[in-house]
Amino acid sequence: MSKPRYNPYKYTTIVLALVAGVLFCFYKFSPNCIWKRVDKSSLKELVSYIADNPTSQYCDSAFTHIDSLVTNLDGDQLIPAMEKVKNLNPQKLSHYHLLAQLYNTGIVYSRSKADYNGSFNKRSDARVYDMAKEGMDSLVNNYINIMMKDGKTDDWLKFGSYVGKEYWTSEVFPKVEQAEIDTYWVPESKGWNEANKIPVFEYRPEYAEYQIESDNMYFTYPKSSVDDFGWENAENIYPGGAVWMNKGDEDYYIPFKEVAQYEEKGYEAVDVCRLHKQREAQIANLERFIRYYPNGEFTQEAKEKLIQLTVADVFDRQHGSLPKAQNVGGSYGTRSTIKIKNDTKYGLSIYYSGPELRQLYIGAGGSSTVDLPNGEYRIAVKADGGNVSDYAGLDVYQGGQYSYSLYIKGQYHWNSPSSSVRYNSSTG
Repeated sequence: MSKPRYNPYKYTTIVLALVAGVLFCFYKFSPNCIWKRVDKSSLKELVSYIADNPTSQYCDSAFTHIDSLVTNLDGDQLIPAMEKVKNLNPQKLSHYHLLAQLYNTGIVYSRSKADYNGSFNKRSDARVYDMAKEGMDSLVNNYINIMMKDGKTDDWLKFGSYVGKEYWTSEVFPKVEQAEIDTYWVPESKGWNEANKIPVFEYRPEYAEYQIESDNMYFTYPKSSVDDFGWENAENIYPGGAVWMNKGDEDYYIPFKEVAQYEEKGYEAVDVCRLHKQREAQIANLERFIRYYPNGEFTQEAKEKLIQLTVADVFDRQHGSLPKAQNVGGSYGTRSTIKIKNDTKYGLSIYYSGPELRQLYIGAGGSSTVDLPNGEYRIAVKADGGNVSDYAGLDVYQGGQYSYSLYIKGQYHWNSPSSSVRYNSSTG
């Protein structure tokens, strides 16, 4: 009986079949193949992919898709979105950035839905806030630890955008500030361009709301409740009330007390709000520039512009009136000497805008003297601390000596009971 012939192709076929099966399984269940099958419009599938393949090269893409999906979610959709991502274990800073952005979106959204009593109209809005705050609290500790170890300039800029200042520790704040300096303020010429530009704010009337701010929460007042009794009385009923225009990152506000004042002058409240916001941004940028470049090429020009804008801003807002000074030494010469005594418990910044621009600071209980060319000056006084009213007035110096004593007189400011600074002209 003859032996069966050896068929080498038979075993080759088996081996090839086994190899093909292994390769098929490897391909089918590989992160690359799985990623191709993921529905990029399904938050559930994207989160599952990241959870099952945390080291995959496609995690970055998955997080990017998640970010695009959650950007425009409403409250009912934010809840399941945060439920799905809360157990994710980020592997990269970019993943932390996107999760922090999601939780920040939830916090901002829910706050915008709080009414003027500080409560939410829908239980889902309250749930969004609780989940977003819980998620951010859980995320932020590891986030900060990795940032302190590996964060680069761009990472710190994103961190500053997505994580609220309540999470900024004494170590974190200088990192965020330095990232902003390196990006926008170095070298000096670039910083001067940043400080010197006029911000542009756009708005549409339908975005106007009437709100107050309390503990970083914004509560909406129905306009009809204000129309019933007028703006002048609105402050007494809703202390701290303001007209608030908001659209994305663009916002403007004006206290209830000021609305009637400006409407009498023919201004629309929204236009005044926009002007205030522009000046606030310009003043803040000029102050930063001077702080970063105290002896720079453009520092003197920045100081002069800061004085002009500050005086204009105080005059255009609600403020107390400064009485005119009395000349106590006769009118002579081309210059005037003003002696100022600060009898308040606050440090005071005094701004003169006229033939010469001048700013001086007098600590609580201190004194100072300023020498100015004769002429008409617009004067603004600002006290340290946000609960003290600003004061402003016109004065004409005609040579000789003047003497001021500044003291405190109790008064309600627009956002809280407070004290106000006044001039007290004195002789001798």
